[in-house]
Amino acid sequence: MNENLTTFLYELVNFVAFALLLGWVFVKPIRRLLDEQAAKDARLEQTAQQHLAEAAQLRQRLLDDRQKFNQEMEHQRQAMLTETKQDVTNLLEKASQTIATQREHLSRETLQIQQEQLAELARVVASASRQAVEFLLKQIDGPPLGDALIESACQQLKRSQPVSSDRMTVESADELGETARQEIATAAGRAETNSLIDFRVDQDLLGGIRIKTSRGVIDNSIAALSLFAEQNIRSQLKQSIFSNWAAMK
Repeated sequence: MNENLTTFLYELVNFVAFALLLGWVFVKPIRRLLDEQAAKDARLEQTAQQHLAEAAQLRQRLLDDRQKFNQEMEHQRQAMLTETKQDVTNLLEKASQTIATQREHLSRETLQIQQEQLAELARVVASASRQAVEFLLKQIDGPPLGDALIESACQQLKRSQPVSSDRMTVESADELGETARQEIATAAGRAETNSLIDFRVDQDLLGGIRIKTSRGVIDNSIAALSLFAEQNIRSQLKQSIFSNWAAMK
């Protein structure tokens, strides 16, 4: 064999052996390191993917919580708005009721004042009417008002046909004279003013007489006539006031 070829083959064998030795000494650890790095990278990637998934879940939870928060805030806003509207409605109703109550109270106070003024006016008118009648009777040379009332009472007593055996009471503002007493006894169907007729003085009558029998009372006193005139005037004026008050309401 040629020496050069032998040398070449020898070097080739040495190179192959050296290459195998290098592969066994260096390549395998490097490969192991690469495999470990690849595994590590895979684990890191898996961890990263897991973190990304957790971050996505966290983001979704935050979005859900935010949506729930917004919904809750909107619910509370609507509830507060409804409550505020209800409070305003209640306040308006209470204010309306208060105004109506105060208006009713004021109307009643006004009516009461008007009625008091009405009563006073009626008394004044009644007194004026009595004075006017007395003046008229005086002008026409008629009997005094008290005498006219006694005469009218005697006529009413006679028409009532009282029982002659019954007791009767005659009240007058002043002590009656014998003539007036006899007129009353005659109207009652009695010959004289016996004990069955009880004559009394009541200055509150102001004039005229009041006769009490078993058949009723004949009140021809000035006080009764004044009261009748006062009540009649008061009734007429009250009706007018109530009509005006109802129209105002």
